[in-house]
Amino acid sequence: MFIREVYPSACEDTVLEGSELEIETIPARGKCRSCRRVYDPVKFRCECPHCGSRDYELLSGGEFLIKEIAVPEEEVPTDAGDE
Repeated sequence: MFIREVYPSACEDTVLEGSELEIETIPARGKCRSCRRVYDPVKFRCECPHCGSRDYELLSGGEFLIKEIAVPEEEVPTDAGDE
């Protein structure tokens, strides 16, 4: 996956340097426009296994969403300012 390969370089010299990238893959689901059945267009190479049509609407699997960015707080030495 391309983004996994470039992520470390893209984060260099930024607050995200050293961060981890977690990717959750969402299965592809398509709805055939001919017979209206839902199927996996990746598994069946975009051809409806029920009627053979290649005309479908992608329902899921094309998303690219950033769900969360967690930035840890900086650690403050416990003895700072105690004297």
